[in-house]
Amino acid sequence: MFLIIAIGGLFMILTFVDFDSSGEEAICNLCWPTGAFLGLAYVLLGLSTLAAIAGAIIGAIVNPKGIKGTLIGLGAMAVIVIISYVLASDEVYSTYKGVSATASKWSGVGLYTFYILFVLAILSIIYSAISRALK
Repeated sequence: MFLIIAIGGLFMILTFVDFDSSGEEAICNLCWPTGAFLGLAYVLLGLSTLAAIAGAIIGAIVNPKGIKGTLIGLGAMAVIVIISYVLASDEVYSTYKGVSATASKWSGVGLYTFYILFVLAILSIIYSAISRALK
């Protein structure tokens, strides 16, 4: 575990190091580490996605009754995203530079989804506290 922490620390330090030693100002001093670490981030994202999917498949095989809860959760999330899509506007304000109507719409969808999930989380905390107090 300490080896992983040390490697992570080394990668973090490498992102802050200026590799241009010529004394002249380069166009992009941190292009190498940024590009390399973005590639590493994509690889790690892909591996973690595959691991999550494999874990869900294995969990479904081991406990087939658990699929019902998963499908209910996915369905509820789909309903929230659909509601957010309906509420979101694709209007592009003049202050937005280089933003398309589609990007504006999906940004709104993300924000509305966050707002709805945040309110639902707060309501579930309140419900849990009240129901625990009444028992």
